Amino acid sequence: MENISYYYKYIKYKSKYNQQKKIIQNNISELKNNEVIKKINILNYKLLKKKELLGEGRNGAVYKCLVDQKLMIVKEQKLHSDGPYIADSPKEIVCSVTGINELVISHYISKLSKYYDHIQKFYGYNIHNNNLLIFKEYIYHKFTTKYDIFTDYEKSLIILHCLLTLHETFQNEQYILGHHNDFRPNNIIFKEVKYKERTCIIEDITIRLPVKKYIPVLIDFGSTELIKCFGKSINIKRFNWRLLLKNKKDDSCFNVSKFNPCIDVQRFFYKLGKDSTLLISNTYNDLVEKYGENKVTVKHIFSHPNIKSFLSQF
Repeated sequence: MENISYYYKYIKYKSKYNQQKKIIQNNISELKNNEVIKKINILNYKLLKKKELLGEGRNGAVYKCLVDQKLMIVKEQKLHSDGPYIADSPKEIVCSVTGINELVISHYISKLSKYYDHIQKFYGYNIHNNNLLIFKEYIYHKFTTKYDIFTDYEKSLIILHCLLTLHETFQNEQYILGHHNDFRPNNIIFKEVKYKERTCIIEDITIRLPVKKYIPVLIDFGSTELIKCFGKSINIKRFNWRLLLKNKKDDSCFNVSKFNPCIDVQRFFYKLGKDSTLLISNTYNDLVEKYGENKVTVKHIFSHPNIKSFLSQF
């Protein structure tokens, strides 16, 4: 009797597994036929080896490995059967699950590598055993491990570099407008560079920052949204996963967000917390008092007398 019960449980499990697998395969087929995804490079590799786990999250894992003898970062995300993976329209709206959003955003952001060093290059993607593999440039210094060895002066400088990277990546009218939506120390890595100064123009002010070996690079675009890309209005974002878990439709998918330069700044300082420096904390608190907590921009920070005085010594 016990064996019969086990047999029926196995049949039920097998049936559910096959059904889920069929849904996943259908979703993958739709994914490959999507007009936006078609423009993204598929990286066909022969061999993946020396795979080393660098980190894990709710939606996937990040590895360092050799891809046909080239050292890369490989982000591996499971493709689940709780789709749809993508909702789109003729207006090129792409609303997708976290892994697909990471893929599409990485494709667009990587185009900035022509203009900036602080962009992690995206090489392409592939699908293997129902897992989405995203291949990126290998950059290995984590913010969370390097930051603690810096002096207060260097930390202030690094924080300013982080804000400049945010502006140049997501707040540049000429290239891309959008919101990272998870801008925090855990989603920043450091890239080694040889030059000694970095220059950026924000509206009417020219900013020159000394470079002390490293510049910050933003990563993890699972919850990122893009509003404008190289002069073209677009709407690329992640589904509201909380609604998906409840099998509810996410009607906000097709609402075009209004660009807000304060969203990522506010989140960054909230997540930075006690790791900020006295100079940066005093400056930010002063600006919050003047403009409001959700009204502070990157330009406000670089225009503040404290920061101007700090940078004038270089």
